Amino acid sequence: MTSSRIRVDEVLETHRAFWHTRGLAKPLLNVELEGRTHARRSLPRKLEPLKLPLKQGIATTGMPLEPWMLEPEKIHPIPEDTRESLDVPRTCGDVFQVLAPYYKIPWVEAIAGCSLVVKGDTIWSKPYVDRSKLGKERIEIARSQAWIDKLVDFTAYLVHGLFPGYLVTQTLMRGPTDLLNAIMGVENMCIGMYMFPQEMRDILSKLTDVLVEAASTQLKAIPKFDGGCCNPFGLWAPGTSVRTQDDAAVHLSPRMYEEFILPCEKRIVEPFDYTVRHVHSDCIRIVDMLLDMTDLSAIEITVDEFPYPRNLDALTPVLQKIQTRKPLIVSGVFTQNEFDHIAGALSPNGLLLDAEIKQG
Repeated sequence: MTSSRIRVDEVLETHRAFWHTRGLAKPLLNVELEGRTHARRSLPRKLEPLKLPLKQGIATTGMPLEPWMLEPEKIHPIPEDTRESLDVPRTCGDVFQVLAPYYKIPWVEAIAGCSLVVKGDTIWSKPYVDRSKLGKERIEIARSQAWIDKLVDFTAYLVHGLFPGYLVTQTLMRGPTDLLNAIMGVENMCIGMYMFPQEMRDILSKLTDVLVEAASTQLKAIPKFDGGCCNPFGLWAPGTSVRTQDDAAVHLSPRMYEEFILPCEKRIVEPFDYTVRHVHSDCIRIVDMLLDMTDLSAIEITVDEFPYPRNLDALTPVLQKIQTRKPLIVSGVFTQNEFDHIAGALSPNGLLLDAEIKQG
């Protein structure tokens, strides 16, 4: 057995311990120091320039984006000699290095029927549901098989060229509130919940189906490694693994979240063996509801930076509370003192610190 394989087995064992929240003398670490990446992240911390070569030409501002325009070989070029050197997964620190289909493409929004358009360094999804139709006609989700097929094409391409040296992982799985916001806009979403609650529940149920289908379909294209797979944090689990998020839930009160979104969240996690729910620190009011979700495996808290409120003293008890019930991932950009504060206040068991430490 090679030294690389021995190291892989050691990392696998610590990841098993993470999910069981026991047996770890120190937290799992994925830390960037002075701009040097400790491990490859499938979702960069900071906005990067859009670099999207197309089948013909390159993406420019104002351009609509269609699945036929995208080729994985153009966006993810792989040197011919790379595969020969990738016999076991690459580790860096305590996590695996992972890759996902180009993260700037809002894959799930496109699968849910949104048109995509390039705007500067981002790709935006365009709403298509007219609020005036609520209560008058049945709203259907314009599910796109072409975008599902393209996501599978990109995933299969990365697997063929880089697995197992890089463990291929899922794209950004946006949750039901995010998708509802994408197809109709935040104002229409909130007013619709107030004026047409049953119609909105019906739409949310259909969007939940889209999300589960997208995640399940992509996972089928990713081969297992040692009987499991990695999530975007480079965290392996001994089974199917999905990271979800629902950032647009910040626009909802806890009551509205519980009434409209929580039933969808429960449906989303049921089909998968290990699930992580991403939450921003400005939306921790929903944490108690997430902790009560039996099938949710772990919670990830991203500690937001300015201009969002940031109070680590107030946040620390919430992090500690999560650790009494579920494994915890803490992400964000910190000073060394802030990082030391969080690491010192939390148990190493069931803890991954996914952080960038600022100088000064």
